[in-house]
Amino acid sequence: MISTLKKFPWYMPQHITIKQRHITYSTTAKMIQVLSARLRKGSSDVHLDALLLDRLVKAAMSCPGFTVSQKDGIAYLADMSDSQAMEFNVPRFADKWCHQYVLGPKPGVPADVLEVLWPSPDLDVLAC
Repeated sequence: MISTLKKFPWYMPQHITIKQRHITYSTTAKMIQVLSARLRKGSSDVHLDALLLDRLVKAAMSCPGFTVSQKDGIAYLADMSDSQAMEFNVPRFADKWCHQYVLGPKPGVPADVLEVLWPSPDLDVLAC
């Protein structure tokens, strides 16, 4: 899955459907859940270790094909702090992006530009 996330032609978005992105995300999220559960149980398999989980999470968080919402879901599954998620260009209040299936911030956009509206208490109607 790590190789798939890294080598998939994300640079050609016109050839990738939203359904394909969702299936890739769902599969990755499920793999993270299963691997985390096996590690918590103390798996005796040599190849299933915390390093593999870390590599999978980093590949998912670096994947240009995943939306802000999807990366927020990965960060939640990996129990990442907000500061760790921001290292992967996931803005604060990413849970408010729940209806954005194809749009995301341009890489390198300052975080303060993305946060202009979110601190307002009047925007609770946008809750998912």
